[in-house]
Amino acid sequence: AARQNNLGANKDVQNSEAINKIRSLSPEKLISMMGAKYYTDENGNRFAIGFGQSPIRKSERRQSTFEEKAVSQAEIRAKANLSNLLGETIQGKEIDEFIEKETEFQDGELSLYTEENYSRLIDSKKKTINMSSITIHRWRGTHPVSNTAIMGAIVLLTEKNSVNFKTNNY
Repeated sequence: AARQNNLGANKDVQNSEAINKIRSLSPEKLISMMGAKYYTDENGNRFAIGFGQSPIRKSERRQSTFEEKAVSQAEIRAKANLSNLLGETIQGKEIDEFIEKETEFQDGELSLYTEENYSRLIDSKKKTINMSSITIHRWRGTHPVSNTAIMGAIVLLTEKNSVNFKTNNY
């Protein structure tokens, strides 16, 4: 948690080549960027960015309203992805078993029984996070499969964040 508090981007990071490169990505490249990710700028400063997308409802009237709604939803999703990256604790347990049983009968015959079992148990616990962020880029593109218009947003965790980790015990 202490390291997360140092991920907020200051003014130098906000104007860095790394941020400008992310801002300049084409919608075709941004469509495949979902969730949130840690980055490092050219000066070694680490920062966190969230990506979000939302489809635009097609309408004969008030199209601009639906576009604004889609970009707002994209920003909310980008912030939620950033929050999940910073505040989700995943506890996991893996079990790998191999059982082999050999039985010898009185007549000399052998019987071999084998069983292999692998399982993974994952428990996710979310935490409440208060964080400051800014939208650094909004974009519009066309989904490559559905051919529908989508809006996207890129959100940057800022230096003025006071990432406050509070665990909800349920």
